Amino acid sequence: MNYLNRVSDLASKGSLNPALDPNRRERSVADVVGASRNGFKPLPLKADPDSTLVFATEPTGLAAEQYRQLRRNLIEHYPEGATLLVTSPAQAEGKTMNAINLAWCLAESGAPTLLFEADLRRPAVAQTLRWTVPQGVETALSGEVEPKAVVGAADHLPLHVAAVSKPVKDPGQLIKGAGTRRFMDWARGQFRWVVVDAPPLLPAADALELCPLTDATLLVVRVRVTPRELMERSFQLLGSRLRGIILNEASLCWDSYHRYLAHYYGPRSK
Repeated sequence: MNYLNRVSDLASKGSLNPALDPNRRERSVADVVGASRNGFKPLPLKADPDSTLVFATEPTGLAAEQYRQLRRNLIEHYPEGATLLVTSPAQAEGKTMNAINLAWCLAESGAPTLLFEADLRRPAVAQTLRWTVPQGVETALSGEVEPKAVVGAADHLPLHVAAVSKPVKDPGQLIKGAGTRRFMDWARGQFRWVVVDAPPLLPAADALELCPLTDATLLVVRVRVTPRELMERSFQLLGSRLRGIILNEASLCWDSYHRYLAHYYGPRSK
């Protein structure tokens, strides 16, 4: 599989912001595992053999191990969990796939994890997971239903997903409305990790509206595809809120150090 993610420059500063949830208390996995599947809609995890959902197709491969390294870094910086926003400078950088893989990886460790699709303009989570969404997250953001009603739960690991069922007419207003803050407050109280699949940073203001509601921002850039000018502009906009960079398709670069590691994860000789 020609798919690899690498994370660099995860800031050592950046602890959880107590202003986001002054009532947040320390919780172990056991404290919240009771909220892991009870009462949530079933989420059947499906992936075709060519999917870049690495934990479904190549859970022991190099790409999966890169996510586990990222998970280790995140746990060190945020031992009680965190809300993580995943965005990219522009579209087609691989942010949704990285958000799904990251959420899957965090749940693999046994920590209740929610993937919140906040890209209301061009949603892709349901299609990627091949999931027919019974109730879209947009209905919770608008206040039509309670947050729990839009969350699906996998049956074999504590992965939960709140996905968009259809694009909305005025996504910007919905993202910056009280419903989004209410949903995030609820999610933070239910799950150790919340991964927010945000819209691309530069085409719309939605991602910047979401940044203050999260603890850390991860920026996905596509190696040798994302223009340098877009990366520099993204760095300027995010400033100190940027906690890490995910290099998408790094294994395709001839000068990437990952080419030295590929044989370790290749077929074993008999």
